[in-house]
Amino acid sequence: MRVMIHRGANEIGGTCIEIASEIQAGRIVLDFGRPLDASEVNIESIVPPVSGIRQGAEDLLAVLISHPHQDHVGLLDYVHESIPIGIGAAAKRILDRTSFWLDKPGLRNRETIEWVSRKTVDIGPFKITPYLVDHSAYDSYALLIQCDGQKLFYSGDFRGHGRKQYLFSEILKNPPKDIDVLMMEGTVVGRDQDHQEFVTEGELEDQFLHHFRETDRLSLVWTSAQNIDRIVTVYRAAKRANKRLILDAFTAEMLMATENPNVPQPAWERHIGVYVPKWMQRRIAYTSQFQLLKPFEKNRVYLESLARSRNDVMLFRPGLLNEVSAHLSSAIGQLVYSNWTGYLEDESTFRVREWLEEMQIPLRIAHTSGHASLSDLRRFSSAISARCVVPIHSFHGDDFKDHFSNITRRSDGEWWSIDSNNKED
Repeated sequence: MRVMIHRGANEIGGTCIEIASEIQAGRIVLDFGRPLDASEVNIESIVPPVSGIRQGAEDLLAVLISHPHQDHVGLLDYVHESIPIGIGAAAKRILDRTSFWLDKPGLRNRETIEWVSRKTVDIGPFKITPYLVDHSAYDSYALLIQCDGQKLFYSGDFRGHGRKQYLFSEILKNPPKDIDVLMMEGTVVGRDQDHQEFVTEGELEDQFLHHFRETDRLSLVWTSAQNIDRIVTVYRAAKRANKRLILDAFTAEMLMATENPNVPQPAWERHIGVYVPKWMQRRIAYTSQFQLLKPFEKNRVYLESLARSRNDVMLFRPGLLNEVSAHLSSAIGQLVYSNWTGYLEDESTFRVREWLEEMQIPLRIAHTSGHASLSDLRRFSSAISARCVVPIHSFHGDDFKDHFSNITRRSDGEWWSIDSNNKED
């Protein structure tokens, strides 16, 4: 096989890897992500230059998605409709629901190849085996690629301390064998906390419980609508504190898309409320999709009532600031921030920080990483025991050699081969 990292050798996000058979005609692409710092102004200029990706090509067989985070799927709209997309079923539903609300194409009318964990599928000369992994994105996979008598294992994004940490243990106990090249993410490598162990989602639940019990007023929780593990954590903590969790309808849509009865659902009889933001109301009216409100009928709440009830926990994102500040500022006892803390220094969060300071709303931090700790990366690399490890999804790929063996650095835009002796060339 020949491999090119189009983007991801020296950065986190925007991942795109092309793999070609050297014996038969056939190419595949692993992930097609949008860089974290991309703007709408230059978006077309950063689409990876994979031959045939926009026009279609007979030998371009599929784009294979590890998980539904934007830095791995954010440029899929530029993939020609003739090219199949490999993706988990729940991940596809999440993307399709998201695309409706954001008025984007999504995957509804595209040919897709559905991942089933550890079930191999044939795509031309390639055999693809997905491995379900623990990550902050729901329905995330590592991908084993077999072709030309060689094996490449792409870790995707993963961790070992989430609510699905048993999946990490399963890979350690029963890893794929005889791997020639491991392309492994290293989000935490080189960061200040790279030697720290991360708290588990279970331990984080206790932190949230402590915060929720500290106030008899409304608690806001600022987290991602697609971090399903975190929503479960917040729900469990709110329930233990005998408080109701108020979902915005977009988050409720993400939860419904999982089709998992163990994940909080907007129609549950207790401890759940659903608030429909104005932008979603406008979208429903514009498309006449009024049936989308039906799942929320029983538990729908309005901001005016929340200002009176107070003893609730409500999910929050910056896009809700105008409505929340207009109706709830005087009712809020605290905001618990549950994302990467680096975002708090970003210009995009300035208005929220300014509002918190103006209203004297206490800011708490309760978060754990969606990515593997350094010690778990070591355990993962050791279990896979590949002949060669290529850093991916890291700003500090040069530091891998300080922590792992058999490291080979590759650059964006460079074709390289796995030779017939199963050693990287």
